[in-house]
Amino acid sequence: QTYRRLLEDIKFLNKPIDNHKIVHSKIKIGDKKFKVIRNISDVLTGQYQDFQFYHKQTDKYTENLPKMLALFIIPDGHHYDDGYDLNELIEYIRLNMCIEDALSFFYYLETLSIKLLKVSLKYLKSETKKK
Repeated sequence: QTYRRLLEDIKFLNKPIDNHKIVHSKIKIGDKKFKVIRNISDVLTGQYQDFQFYHKQTDKYTENLPKMLALFIIPDGHHYDDGYDLNELIEYIRLNMCIEDALSFFYYLETLSIKLLKVSLKYLKSETKKK
């Protein structure tokens, strides 16, 4: 009985991750609502640097996944790291966001990161041409 229940609980591991889920501007995790930063122009330099810092620690992906998500998932009515405890948010995401949604959102962040890099390179190239 217990073995079957455990097998049922991990059944999602055999399903492919839906990397093309639409990331909405508002999401609900557990019983709380959050806004999602989806626009590149809304990403602060500190957020991007923190994302890159956690992302580079490939040996700590499991530990860092909620940290990376918390950079772009903001409690409703707040701005990034303003008026809420970031560590509490990280723990809330870790405990309440299902792994399928977390990995799908992480894929979205990877895509966003690539776009940010392209924009940065384009800007630096234009600045170099001015000189």
